[in-house]
Amino acid sequence: MRLLERAQSKTGMYHLSEEDRARLTPLRGGLPIAKITIEHEADEIAAALHAEMPWMAPATEAVWHGLCASAQQPLTIFRRH
Repeated sequence: MRLLERAQSKTGMYHLSEEDRARLTPLRGGLPIAKITIEHEADEIAAALHAEMPWMAPATEAVWHGLCASAQQPLTIFRRH
């Protein structure tokens, strides 16, 4: 049991209820990247995220700041050589 608890605690989601972890499952594979062109878009996306996952307020706020920064800067493209 202790081994299982240690393994689960390393996921960073162990503190969430089983129901909350299940709600995050669709995001496991990642999301497509899109350029946010205006800050209003960032506000709308962040508000929708927060409405859907209010327990993740610190994370949704970080996403909101990132989206606002994306609207102010050109998209950087990384290439693997």
